[in-house]
Amino acid sequence: MTGDERLRATVSALDDPTCRAILEALDEPTAAATLAERCDVSSSTVYRKLERLQRAGLVERRVVIRADFSQTVRYATTFDEISIGVDDLRAAQLAADGR
Repeated sequence: MTGDERLRATVSALDDPTCRAILEALDEPTAAATLAERCDVSSSTVYRKLERLQRAGLVERRVVIRADFSQTVRYATTFDEISIGVDDLRAAQLAADGR
């Protein structure tokens, strides 16, 4: 994904109230079902929004192995802070402080 495409995907995701609610709820790696409860939306909506956030590079999917060797999936943010601004040439800039 080019820088412009990433910027558009990020701004578009941040413009979505449900995506913002999911990002706010991701204070630690969290299962999709838990996010659905916290954000009061359906599981299908959460999965759709998580996919959008992953495409924008804001969320990553992590497979966690439990003590009994079963697997579970958790989602986590990929940043500590996001800053979007306009430089002197009026070109949009995106800076994400990665984890």
